[in-house]
Amino acid sequence: MALRFSVGKNKGGQPSWWLYGANGEKVALAGETFASGANVRRSAVEFRDGAAIAKYEVYVDAGSAWRWRAWRSSDKVAASG
Repeated sequence: MALRFSVGKNKGGQPSWWLYGANGEKVALAGETFASGANVRRSAVEFRDGAAIAKYEVYVDAGSAWRWRAWRSSDKVAASG
C-alpha cells in the first residue's frame, strides 16, 4: 500500500500534516499543529519511522463511526484517523 504524507496549513492557517492512502483518502492527521513547516516535516517523518512501535487504540466515536489514534512515549496523541 502506497501511503503519502501531505504537509501544509489547516483550515485555521496553522501548519500540520495528513497521511493519505493509496486510494487518495485521508487515513491520518497530526494530533497537533506546529510552529513552523520544518517542525511539521520533522513530526511526519518521526511518526512514519516510529509507526511500528506506537500504541494504537481503535474505538467508536460519538457519531458511531470507527476511529483510531496512535501515540508514542507520551500521553499526547501523535496521529488519528
